[in-house]
Amino acid sequence: MSKVKHVRIQMIEELLKTNKKVFVKELSEYLRVSPETIRRDLDELAQMKLVNRFHGGATMYKKVEKEPVFEQKLQSNSIAKKRIAKEAATRIENGDIIAVDVGSTTVHLASYISGKDITIVTNSIVAADAFSQALERQQFTGKIILLGGYTNPTQRSVHGALTLNLIDNFQFNKSFISCGGLLEQGIYDFDLDETLVSSKMIRNAQQAILLVDGSKVNISSLVKFGDVIDIHEIISDVVYPSKWNRFKYIWTKVQV
Repeated sequence: MSKVKHVRIQMIEELLKTNKKVFVKELSEYLRVSPETIRRDLDELAQMKLVNRFHGGATMYKKVEKEPVFEQKLQSNSIAKKRIAKEAATRIENGDIIAVDVGSTTVHLASYISGKDITIVTNSIVAADAFSQALERQQFTGKIILLGGYTNPTQRSVHGALTLNLIDNFQFNKSFISCGGLLEQGIYDFDLDETLVSSKMIRNAQQAILLVDGSKVNISSLVKFGDVIDIHEIISDVVYPSKWNRFKYIWTKVQV
């Protein structure tokens, strides 16, 4: 690390200790370097687990030990999640059989599917309800299949051996997957039972599409449930991390 960069990193760390949160634009102006340089610095600090990244900035590092309840997750970064879901919905084609896992981003797909005849398979009670309401509004036609299994009240989902066995009956054209953290080394989430469902949805799909907002990029959580190389496309509100090596997948950034 060069002396200039070392001093810049130290200044960022001091500002974080004082303010608890920093923003790329303000750091760029204060330190008189480009926003791209600041983003690279913050990405590097995130990899060292010194900061938590979010779109446009970073906060002091704090390890998340417990997954927030679903309603809390819905409120977090909601604008970005809706834009990501809107983009993801354009990947759905007439006649598709799609899988939708439990997530506060994937649930928004229901708002943006229009004019298609599709089959939706999900283990999310919230998503099943949202898709059912869209079906009643005649946004699209088709079927909604809510998988059986044990219920998780805090995440409003189902999981377990029965859920996994039922998924084996399907071959999906596309699966839409959420996560609690994304590193170059893999895809992470909090709940082991739910990650088993998401993992099988990835394996049973011709294309797996990961929906991830910027607050989860360069962050890990409890359980690794997939490799990035198994994903066909990642849709996010942030750019591809500059330090990552490219695999054979598509990274699509939406405008927020």
